[in-house]
Amino acid sequence: MSTYQRRFVGAVQLPRHLSEFDVEQFFKLLPEDVVAIRDRFRAYRRLGPALQARQLRIERDNLKEKLANTAGQLERIGKQFDALSRQLNNGQQAVSASVRPLPSATNSTQNKITPTSSATASGSG
Repeated sequence: MSTYQRRFVGAVQLPRHLSEFDVEQFFKLLPEDVVAIRDRFRAYRRLGPALQARQLRIERDNLKEKLANTAGQLERIGKQFDALSRQLNNGQQAVSASVRPLPSATNSTQNKITPTSSATASGSG
């Protein structure tokens, strides 16, 4: 809820200086809401549903605004991560080009240390 709308929470009367636009935008129900409430509720039970319908419309509008802001923020964060990922990939390629490769699994069997006969003979005696 905007600070403009919060000013009117709990107010008994609306200020006289409100424009017709403000009254239409923030306080009146849409014609289809009026018809729906009139069709579903008796005259003495219409105030509650009317207030709820207006509050739900305000919350929906605020939620749409927040979601639009969130989507923009997520898009910017995604672009930043994409740029960072590209920088890391470029840096990793530069580092891997300057580093000597480690022996592969097939070459590691050639470097295996095997005990010699002299080492076993000296160990037993």
